[in-house]
Amino acid sequence: RVLVVGEEKFQGRIVNAMRYKGPKPFEGRRVLVVGAANSAGDTAVDMCGHAKQVFFSSRRGAYIISRYSKGGLPFDYTTMTRLLNLLPPRFVEKIASRQLCRQINPELIGLKPRLRLLAASIMVNTAFHPCVGCGLIRVKPDITEVKENSVVFDDGSEIKVDDIIICGGYVPTFPFFNEQFVFREDGELMLYKRVFPPKIAAKHPSLAFIGLSTVKGPTTAVSEAQARWALAVMTGRRGLPSCEAMIKNVEEVSDQLRCLLQDPHRKNYITLANYVESMDEYADLIGCRPSMLKLLLTDFQLFKTCFFTGCVPAQYRLVGPNSWPAAREVILAAPETVLAGLRPAGKSSVPKRTLTSPLKIGCVVTVLAAAIFYLAHIFSRAAG
Repeated sequence: RVLVVGEEKFQGRIVNAMRYKGPKPFEGRRVLVVGAANSAGDTAVDMCGHAKQVFFSSRRGAYIISRYSKGGLPFDYTTMTRLLNLLPPRFVEKIASRQLCRQINPELIGLKPRLRLLAASIMVNTAFHPCVGCGLIRVKPDITEVKENSVVFDDGSEIKVDDIIICGGYVPTFPFFNEQFVFREDGELMLYKRVFPPKIAAKHPSLAFIGLSTVKGPTTAVSEAQARWALAVMTGRRGLPSCEAMIKNVEEVSDQLRCLLQDPHRKNYITLANYVESMDEYADLIGCRPSMLKLLLTDFQLFKTCFFTGCVPAQYRLVGPNSWPAAREVILAAPETVLAGLRPAGKSSVPKRTLTSPLKIGCVVTVLAAAIFYLAHIFSRAAG
């Protein structure tokens, strides 16, 4: 966890979020939550109404995202689509950061991000902002020092606290085997495709790391794809490149992410993953990636759902190993399934999703440009 200056002098409890089991032990106490991502927001909100006062401190701020987007649909279902994944990351970042700040401006509550959206902490929490507005959570800047019964912050303010909960600073360690096979000399993780350690996998592909990824999207779906690929490799149905090729790939991916994010404090860039890109990447390795062009020509209804709505894991059960005959029905029913728990009894209509005007224009332009480029490529090959 994150070490705080002077924490050895603190007479109260300093608890890591992984050991937080509920608000009952903090009844009537003044609690400081340190962090910026989901665990910090969830912990702070969970203690509201139980703790005497909840304080919240973040070193680099965060973007706050509601669990539901405009129109009431779940946020990840409306954003994790193949259509939006075609857009350039910087363009999506620019549009998305504007939209997020229009919904919940983090600067107004003292959580102005110091980093760009792609590199900043993101808190998915619908209740955090209302709790701040009601005074149940008081946001403070970064910690300067911890004293016996109080905490001093960057702005010179000092508050009395009974407990401190640290939500962040997690460092992966594997003390049960020689870590030189997993880490580079600079301490960065060395995992090919975020799964296989090259130095071991090149000779004996019997060790795989599943779920050790920081995914911008549903983590469990990516973990399932990793498990499918790892099993294919371990059973000999799929192979791996040489040790040198895997190490080179890890270094290239890490360098690309480092240049894109430009976060000097971040480590283990190799664990970062975009949901749709990662799912397609593992699907290519497994051999189960559906062809959007084929669906466009043979099953337009399925293509429309796969391309314009949320990229559900069932898309990777249409073809390839362990394909599922019912996958098409599951995909087509996904819009209804997503809203099943939200919709009043007896109502069966699905509200039309809306996108902001700039994003609509960008999507249309990108799709048309991609179609023209693809057709031009096909014709040029045919002419040659």
